[in-house]
Amino acid sequence: MEPGEDPQEAVRREVAEETGLRVLAVRYAHEAPYPSGRTSCYRVEVTPGAPRLGRDPEPECDCPRMVGLIWVPLACSPATAGGTEVMVPTLLMPAPA
Repeated sequence: MEPGEDPQEAVRREVAEETGLRVLAVRYAHEAPYPSGRTSCYRVEVTPGAPRLGRDPEPECDCPRMVGLIWVPLACSPATAGGTEVMVPTLLMPAPA
């Protein structure tokens, strides 16, 4: 998140920067483990269209870089006691050379 930005604003900005798609709705889903620590996951509804690969500023670390985009099916866990499904995030990592 950037200074002064709330989480939903950050989600909208990141989706636009990384995919070129405009977010119509944002809803918090859950917390999940991620290589850099726990992360918040959100469900988003976007305008129809094909995503395009965005460009982030040059990273200040030796971090993985985005090299492409692909749609992946949304995996879901069994329904919870409240009757809602919980997303299981898919993390795509580069394959070793």
